[in-house]
Amino acid sequence: MDIAGEWAERIADRFTPEEAGFAADVGMAYAAGGTRRKDLFPGYDVQPGAFGPGALGAALPLILHALAQAGPVLRNLLGSGYLANTLAAAGLVVALRQEHSDDPSGEHSGSPGASPSAKPPVPSPEAVPPPASEKQALEQSFRALRDRLAAAGFGRPRADEIAYGLLEELLSDVVNAAMFIDTLTAVPDEPREREMKARRSFRRGTR
Repeated sequence: MDIAGEWAERIADRFTPEEAGFAADVGMAYAAGGTRRKDLFPGYDVQPGAFGPGALGAALPLILHALAQAGPVLRNLLGSGYLANTLAAAGLVVALRQEHSDDPSGEHSGSPGASPSAKPPVPSPEAVPPPASEKQALEQSFRALRDRLAAAGFGRPRADEIAYGLLEELLSDVVNAAMFIDTLTAVPDEPREREMKARRSFRRGTR
C-alpha cells in the first residue's frame, strides 16, 4: 500500500468509518488520476459543486478532492519549520477552533438565517497570497478546506468539523502529510475543455 492508501485509511477511520474497508483503494485510485479517479465520481465531473455526498453515496473521494484542490495552500502550511513542533501545531488548531467558535458574525460556522442550499464562494488556492505567519497559514488552510468541502455538498457545520480534523491529522505528521498532499496533486484533473475536444476529434475520426 502506498502513502495515498495509508492516509485515505487514516482519514476514513476518523471521518467516514463506513468507508474504511475500501479506503486504501479509493486513495490509490484518486492519486492515480485519469480514468481511475473519474470512476470514483460516477456520472459527475470532478469539479467542486458538481456533486454531493448524497449523490455519490461515498464521502471519502470528496474529502480527498478537497485536499487536492487546497494543495498549494496546504503546502505553505506544512512547509513551516515552526509547525514541525507537534505540540505547537496542535495548540494552533485548538486556538483556531476557539477563535471561530467565538465569532459572533456567523461567518465561520454558518449564519442561522442562511439558506441551507447557499454555497460560499471558493477562491482559487493559487490566488491566496503567501502567509505572513504560521497562524495565517493555518487560517488560509482551514478556509480552503472548509470552502471546498462546503462547495462539494457537505453541510457547513460538517465541513467545518472535517476541515479542523484534517488539519489536526496533517499537522500530527507533517513530513508524511506533505508527501501525501504531493501524491494527491501529482496528477492533475484533465481540463474539461481538453476532454471535450478529444471526444469531438475521436468522433470525427470514426465517421
